[in-house]
Amino acid sequence: MNRRTLLSVAGGGIALTVAGSTNSFVTNTPRYSDYVDIPERNISNPYGKQKLTVQLSQQSESQYDAFVLTRQALDYWEEYSEKFAGYPIIYNLSHNHDTPDVLIRFVDSIEECGSDSTDNKNITGCADLVKDVDLIITPVTAHVITGRGRDETLRTLIHEIGHTLGLTHHDEPANFMSNDASSV
Repeated sequence: MNRRTLLSVAGGGIALTVAGSTNSFVTNTPRYSDYVDIPERNISNPYGKQKLTVQLSQQSESQYDAFVLTRQALDYWEEYSEKFAGYPIIYNLSHNHDTPDVLIRFVDSIEECGSDSTDNKNITGCADLVKDVDLIITPVTAHVITGRGRDETLRTLIHEIGHTLGLTHHDEPANFMSNDASSV
């Protein structure tokens, strides 16, 4: 769980509509998440509960509404977590909570992101990779860089929240979870 992950930035893509959103963002395959076939996963929920509380902490200025983008990313995973992570999830998003399960921080920079940190200029986010049910310590934290475009920030949020569900850079949906967006 202490392993940190990163998302490297690469350009290009086609617009895709997020579940529950009329806004589009960059991805390489339209509605990829609906069409990709994956083997059924028999994974237990590492949190031990279906409803998670997510606290949003905005530690830097941004040109977009971080709450709205975070809600859109959480909506994506509410729709697709069972397919890709192997268990359903529901999120309660708030600005203040005494004991959140997941903490999302919008920051100006990320100095280090685990052993994968080779080029800090390309890091747009970093999150705890939840894997071991017995070792999970909450809140699980995801950092997202501000100062990027709205679509890139939404893609980063979806990617980093995927790590909090236990997904790695080699898992589906590859259009979000790959650490090299140009490879999908």
